[in-house]
Amino acid sequence: MNQIANNCSDNIGIELMKLHCSVGFFIGYVSNSMRNSLTRIFQENGYDITHSQWLILMMLWMKDGRRQNELTELVYKEKTTITRLIDNMEKKNLLIRVPDLQDKRNKYVYLTNSGKELRDKLTPMVLNLNKKASEGLSDEELVNLKSVLTKIHNNLIDES
Repeated sequence: MNQIANNCSDNIGIELMKLHCSVGFFIGYVSNSMRNSLTRIFQENGYDITHSQWLILMMLWMKDGRRQNELTELVYKEKTTITRLIDNMEKKNLLIRVPDLQDKRNKYVYLTNSGKELRDKLTPMVLNLNKKASEGLSDEELVNLKSVLTKIHNNLIDES
């Protein structure tokens, strides 16, 4: 990351430098690092869970029995992506889908016992990764970082 940040001062062409040193580039770079690290940590500990599957599990741990469409909105994924993720998670016996009795087009997603049991196993790994990611940052810097990222997010939501 330092090498990338240092390259922002190099003369690599004004337009390319603007893209390469943009807020979006850095946010994407850090986001990819976090996702890849989390998936790697899960795999190293014997859990075949991806970052995206973690997000779905987390939403269901907070409230089991969510509509599949609700999960799409909560984790900012396309419907087809959520369907594929849930299909894979069903095959792993982590969750089940139950049709809505009033509207068969809607499906509710529930954790299985296996999915519920992962909470206490995976959560410490995620907390440790977040701790590692924030090493060297003061409490004030973390508050400011979250504030700035929230502003950027809200700016983009307003554009939608």
